[in-house]
Amino acid sequence: MKKIIIAALATAALMGAAQATTILNWGGDYVSANAQMVLGTPTDTGLKRTWAYSDTTAKSPSSGYSGPTFYGALESESSAGPTDLTVKRVTQNAAGDRIDVNNDQSTATYNRAAGLIFFKQADWLALTSGAVSFDATSSIDIRFTANNRNSGGSRAAVLNNGTWYLSSTEFTAYSGTLSIPNAAAENWGAWTATGAPLAAPPGSFTTPGSTFTQIQAVGYWFDVTRSGSTPRNANVAVDQIIFNAIPEPGSVGLLALGAAAFMIRRRRMRG
Repeated sequence: MKKIIIAALATAALMGAAQATTILNWGGDYVSANAQMVLGTPTDTGLKRTWAYSDTTAKSPSSGYSGPTFYGALESESSAGPTDLTVKRVTQNAAGDRIDVNNDQSTATYNRAAGLIFFKQADWLALTSGAVSFDATSSIDIRFTANNRNSGGSRAAVLNNGTWYLSSTEFTAYSGTLSIPNAAAENWGAWTATGAPLAAPPGSFTTPGSTFTQIQAVGYWFDVTRSGSTPRNANVAVDQIIFNAIPEPGSVGLLALGAAAFMIRRRRMRG
């Protein structure tokens, strides 16, 4: 335990105010068995069923889950009518647990899954306050293990000073990593996260990440569909989410200590 704390303090000493550091790293062993998300009461509109946006009621599992709290909004759509998502959970997996959202209605020829999953600043280890921004050393990597679709895809999402933005970079492959090596140079589009049904993605992406001065939450957005003559599976599963950003100088030491505390807690739980 002492070694972990000493390492964290050394890390804090080496970090400079202008050097990006990891504010969120979701990926690892958080559940020993599949744990269901908390969705709440949905709203039906036409063929869509929406579990509305909330930044106060968590979507992360209420029991059996040891990772950082996450929030969001989810939506399903199907030619079979408004239906529940067939999978909405943190899936236990030896290679790395997954945030798993799946719409697979067996009688439908069109299925859609959409939503926003995000982590608030209060849940980024110990970095609970202070300004957070992007510069050329800031990066984003979100790894997908499944992104089944005929159309649509996934984007990084950032809440800056009360407004949600989606990245111009979109991930549309079935598996792989959405990688943004320079989050400051990335162009972002303003998006409205609230409402039922969910708003369409931005029509333009013209806001540079370098203009973000108060990042309050980070995560990912997705909207995927599968259609055809036989039932289709619309699925988005994520097993790694890494955001590197610039905390204000006074927060750097707290971040390192928070990482140490989290590592200690994880070791105790596994032991």
